[in-house]
Amino acid sequence: MIRRVRIEHFVLIDCCELHLASGFNVITGETGAGKSALITALRLALGERADCTCIRHGQEKALVEIEFAPQKMPTLFDEIELEGSTLTLRREIYTSGKNKAYVNDHLVPLNALKKIGSSLVELSNQHAFLSLQQPNAPQDLLDQYAKIDLAEFQKAYSLYNQLTDRLGKLKQAAPLRDGEMDRIKKELTEIEASGVLDVDDKELFATLQAMEEDKDLGIRGTSLLQRLEEHHRELTNMQKEIAAVSDHLKQASEHVAHSINALEDLIGRIEYSEEERVNLEAQLVSIDRLHKKYGPNHDALLQAKKALENRLDELSSQDEELHTLEQKLAETKKTCDHLAQTIHSQRTASAPQFTHELEQLLHQLNMPHAQCSFTVKQTARSSTGDDSVQFLLTPNVGEKKIAIQDHASGGELARVFLSIQTLLADKANIPTILFDEIDASIGGLTANAVGDLLVKMGQKRQILAITHFVQVASKAERHFAISKSTKKGRTISTITHIENEQAKQAEHLRMVGAT
Repeated sequence: MIRRVRIEHFVLIDCCELHLASGFNVITGETGAGKSALITALRLALGERADCTCIRHGQEKALVEIEFAPQKMPTLFDEIELEGSTLTLRREIYTSGKNKAYVNDHLVPLNALKKIGSSLVELSNQHAFLSLQQPNAPQDLLDQYAKIDLAEFQKAYSLYNQLTDRLGKLKQAAPLRDGEMDRIKKELTEIEASGVLDVDDKELFATLQAMEEDKDLGIRGTSLLQRLEEHHRELTNMQKEIAAVSDHLKQASEHVAHSINALEDLIGRIEYSEEERVNLEAQLVSIDRLHKKYGPNHDALLQAKKALENRLDELSSQDEELHTLEQKLAETKKTCDHLAQTIHSQRTASAPQFTHELEQLLHQLNMPHAQCSFTVKQTARSSTGDDSVQFLLTPNVGEKKIAIQDHASGGELARVFLSIQTLLADKANIPTILFDEIDASIGGLTANAVGDLLVKMGQKRQILAITHFVQVASKAERHFAISKSTKKGRTISTITHIENEQAKQAEHLRMVGAT
């Protein structure tokens, strides 16, 4: 709850300090006295955006500080250590346009201040009852009343949607996956068949060159051998025809014969296979193609092969993933079904009691014939369960029940809002609620009952209410009055704690226009 409020150099309010009670606190004052300035200052300390126009003329900065004594400290940041049971939020606004936010004297971002402030104070202005007309309002209110925590269901529902989405994508991609797997397998086969990872392509190229040279040598040697054999035959024939030089021809024939034998021996030692050469040439062409496709060296090919294998493993594992996802999806659906049914049962069980208590309070607020109901119907599943909750209201006899979203009377909606706030007071997680003229749409005859409701609400939560009704103000545990005056040519608003009965009576008379 709020224990203390300090404001310095804020527009009309030059300096003030309020000490609030734990129950029902009220603030009164003439129109234009400075109540709006006070509310704006409180909003700034709770994290709303500001500009330098809120600084009192002649000052360099404005300061608003709220000291809390919360029963349970809010979750802050790891670097902020709270000591004792006090929590202080402070906002400083400078004429330069800069502003600073502090939590227990620790400088924090504005969004952090707002997050903490919203967990400690609920702000309700005179149009707050319009929140009843939000589409999800009936369900939210019923869930608050029944103390239904949707966190576990929403976690399961979110997981169910994620699994459904993943499963759908896997099934949709299955045909493409099969095609990709076939392509990868062919590429891996091509790499393995080339032998590129087991050989040195430079050595293969040298071998091919050597084979080409052997082939050429064999061709030229065979050609030479044919010519030598022809010469040998000619020399043999000439020995018979020319006797005079037969001895010389005989020697030449023998030399040619020796050369033929030597050349035949050389050709016979050449190990050459055209099939092997063709295969080797094809292998080198394949290897060259792989280098152009995957990389210029052995390491690049290894990395490419590893990447293909990993991708193939990933794609192959998707069959197992599909099976696992289907099992997990079935389990998650079962959990969602169970939790949704539990939530439905809680809502249907709580709706009649909520309706009964709400009607009783409306009867006290000068709506003696008001009837209402919370209807719970099962519908398509969403993040809040399987239900559609509708809040129907019949404010007067002879009228039909209509949905609260379609209701147009501000005064009636304001009373419904106050009644619901009263019923939810002991269920709310936010300890303090600030009502800024929430009773503005309510007539004088009803104001006394509104005061009683605020007293009742104050037994569960700290209430700070701004009102123009003496019937409301007279029931407060602590009363503050705002008045405006002129001092030394400057307008200033003063906030006074009215402690004695005589001062209270004087303020009550002012409120009803008796003075």
